[in-house]
Amino acid sequence: MLKIRTYFLYAFIAWNLRGCQSEDQDNARSVCLLQDPPNQCGEFCLSVLEPLLDHIAKHQEQWNTSDALKLNDTQGKLDRIQTRIEAQTSSLEKSLKKVLPEDFKERLTRMEVHQSDMQKSMGLLLEVQTRLEKEQKSQQVTLRNIIPEDFEERMTLLQETLKKIPEDLEKRLEKMEQNQKDLQNSVKNEQQEVQLKMDSLQRSLQEIGKNISQDFEERLVRIEDQQIAMLNKMANDRAALQETLSRINTKLFFPKFELIGSRYFYIDSDSKNWVDAESSCREMGAHLASIKDQEEMDAIKVKLTNDRYWLGISDRVTNGKYLSVASGKEAPFLKWGPGEPNNVENNEHCVELLDGSVMNDNKCSDKYHFICQSDTEF
Repeated sequence: MLKIRTYFLYAFIAWNLRGCQSEDQDNARSVCLLQDPPNQCGEFCLSVLEPLLDHIAKHQEQWNTSDALKLNDTQGKLDRIQTRIEAQTSSLEKSLKKVLPEDFKERLTRMEVHQSDMQKSMGLLLEVQTRLEKEQKSQQVTLRNIIPEDFEERMTLLQETLKKIPEDLEKRLEKMEQNQKDLQNSVKNEQQEVQLKMDSLQRSLQEIGKNISQDFEERLVRIEDQQIAMLNKMANDRAALQETLSRINTKLFFPKFELIGSRYFYIDSDSKNWVDAESSCREMGAHLASIKDQEEMDAIKVKLTNDRYWLGISDRVTNGKYLSVASGKEAPFLKWGPGEPNNVENNEHCVELLDGSVMNDNKCSDKYHFICQSDTEF
């Protein structure tokens, strides 16, 4: 920087001196008229420039020092700026690492590949568009060749024909509407006639129905009476037949059984425990008896010759729940004596008939006479 300034200073001084000489020559004034310009001018210039050169030499070191300081200061600023830029660059890289995903480069590469593919696709589309435009132009030329020259005249004739159509069409529509109205009136008249005939027919049917209904009801009543009579007769015949079959069956299979009340019983005079008595009844195809009601008990009482008989009733399965051994159901009729059943010592689970009047729970191992029944109804 200092050398450049020095050069400029020398040039400026030399230029001033040359200007001074030329100006003096032009004005015919001699300020520095030299007989031997090369030699005399050199001394003169040195004498004039010597103070300036001394001044420059004196301050040259100071200027060099100042320039060095300025250069060092500038270099320091540049170093600080570079350090700050490096710090900002490092911070920016860290921020980018946090913000951008790890696979950012891969994604960027895929995006570039995708963009390249899109550009190729766009190129293909442009080629297709170009081909389509060529084909369209070709088709236009073909259409021009196909369409006859008098196409416009034909179109004009067609338009005129179409204009005439609405007038004829309107007339036809009016005619069709009139025909439709006539048809509707005709149908309406026919419907009225049919309705009148239907009403007349309905009245006739109602009158016939009344007559038929009365006669039909009378016949129906007679038929129902006949059916009821036939059903009653069939029921009576069936009951008589069942009774006859029951008697025959009893005589065949239960020869020792007799009809007491409405059922067949066998009163055995042997003494057995409850289990053996039931086994004896089973050997005859029967079971120990369960009495169904008081009337049946009274009828059996007349046939008894002893005061104690086993019945087919017990609570051996569930204590306190007395079941019929013949039906497996709860006994239909129980008539306990005073304080019975008491289940003495928790060992009385079989039922006996006392004096043909009351029932008592007793030990199943005791031996008494027993009564068998032929059916399993109760």
